[in-house]
Amino acid sequence: IPMIIFLPNETVFTSNGEKVLQPLEVIEKRNNSEWFLECEFLVDDKDWVQQDYIAVVETKEKGKQPFRFRNIESGITIRCEAWHIGFDTQNYGVELATVVNGNCQAALNALKADSTPVLPFTLTSSISTLRSFSVENMSLYEGLVDIASRYNGYIEMNGMTISIVSSIGSDNGVTLAYGKNIQESEVYENWDNVVTRLKPIGNDGLTVASSWLVADVQYDKPYVKIMNFDTDDINNLQLVAQLYLDRYKVPQVNYKVKADVVQNVGLGDII
Repeated sequence: IPMIIFLPNETVFTSNGEKVLQPLEVIEKRNNSEWFLECEFLVDDKDWVQQDYIAVVETKEKGKQPFRFRNIESGITIRCEAWHIGFDTQNYGVELATVVNGNCQAALNALKADSTPVLPFTLTSSISTLRSFSVENMSLYEGLVDIASRYNGYIEMNGMTISIVSSIGSDNGVTLAYGKNIQESEVYENWDNVVTRLKPIGNDGLTVASSWLVADVQYDKPYVKIMNFDTDDINNLQLVAQLYLDRYKVPQVNYKVKADVVQNVGLGDII
């Protein structure tokens, strides 16, 4: 798979770039939270396989996409990872982006407006659901994950455009079944952040009228937290605390299945 190499500050990838490399090996890995390449090159390519250089590569499902080199190891050959350029958003910060009764595009606009430094990406969404919330003191990527979760959407990266969409993939009739093609499966529950009773405290000891917020879900043991929120407004304290409680009143559950699937299956496909 040939790679078209661009310098680290490039944001337009329509030219022939600075150099075309023919790597020894490229393995594309993609899921809902990762999209990167594992690469191996000849040592002769060392001048072009540098930290933060960008490689445009033909991908399995999304055509040509830009990936940024990192974690380079040099020996008999050169090995490195190259992450989709959309993950550059992990290096941008958001202090406070607030949306009141806005759709997903309004949320993304607020997120981009508060980005530090100025964001070179286009953020888009057609999800019309209305929500109110705040994104506070986190990376831009964490903000995108938060917004996608609140609007029941998915993050989709395509070049310098990042979208939150209502669905990804398709239903091609692929079936997984025990005794047929499932080789192994795992279920992982993370209860570290669960809270069902929350006392929010704002600046200068500000508290909500009832002191405690109680979730509509309870368990056999208590999950109680007293947390500080950086706000001077009681209405905003009530809003962000309730949103936090709604998000973390249930555990995070992940399923991992290993299966032998003959059909071509892509990210987000229904199985």
